[in-house]
Amino acid sequence: MARVNRFEVIGFKRVDYTKQSGGEVHGCEVYLQAVEPDEHVEGIQAEAVYLSDKYATYKPEMGDTVRKTFNRFGGVEDLISCNL
Repeated sequence: MARVNRFEVIGFKRVDYTKQSGGEVHGCEVYLQAVEPDEHVEGIQAEAVYLSDKYATYKPEMGDTVRKTFNRFGGVEDLISCNL
């Protein structure tokens, strides 16, 4: 079974807002496209991931090739650039 490990950044947008409780949320929605094909997907595999400024260190750049890192709960915590 193939597992997609590398993704290309195909878009991103800032997500900054104030919650009803008054807390502020700052982060970025990053749109990714799989670099390697997945045998279970017809067409191109794509997804959006949210990166919190509180935890993530990656700063999105169009065309970057990245890998995802996960927190202990299984959510995407950060992206790591594979570009040299």
